[in-house]
Amino acid sequence: MGADHKPDEVDIGIEEAAIAEIKISGLEGQTETLESAKGEEKTEEGNGQPQKKEGDEVTESLSATDKKKIGTWGEEVVFNALKKEYLQMNENLTATDFSFKLCDPVGNEIEIVWLNVRNNIGKGCDFVRKENGIEVEYIEVKTKLGSHEELIEITGKQWESERALYNRGEGNKYSIYIVSNAGQSKAKIMKLNDPIALWKEGKLYAHPVNFRL
Repeated sequence: MGADHKPDEVDIGIEEAAIAEIKISGLEGQTETLESAKGEEKTEEGNGQPQKKEGDEVTESLSATDKKKIGTWGEEVVFNALKKEYLQMNENLTATDFSFKLCDPVGNEIEIVWLNVRNNIGKGCDFVRKENGIEVEYIEVKTKLGSHEELIEITGKQWESERALYNRGEGNKYSIYIVSNAGQSKAKIMKLNDPIALWKEGKLYAHPVNFRL
């Protein structure tokens, strides 16, 4: 990956994602269209699946090494953005090799731990946010080169980790941060909180879905 800008050269904040309900056609009435569709080439349109957009092929053709570099760039951008956000709260920030700590205005100790800063040890998430030593948020970072919509891979471990939290009534502890325009000054971070809830509400499209049986 040939990034135009290093992560610490990008000055961006974290935005809440604006999610709208997905609108797709139901299963009813499909037999009525069989005759009219005879001989027509099958397309994705009308099946509720996102159309392939310009730039998808570039992402799909990247090597594993480039994908790892892009992912690391995105994680570093998120780490810097979180640090900037908390510095506005308290300038007395203590940094370690893999985290930073500070106290909020009411005296709670906040710590952001970057699990993958040295090795990829994060399972199901990339960052953990703690308050007074208690884990209160798990952050998974997904990074893409462009800004267009595309299918972003969520691993079984990530999905099941969030589902377990959701089932305990703690789904808001899990967030996915989407970094777009990786390597560019116009990079953006979009935050998705409680993706299981968004999916159940019909606001997140999942495709394909694989079951391990």
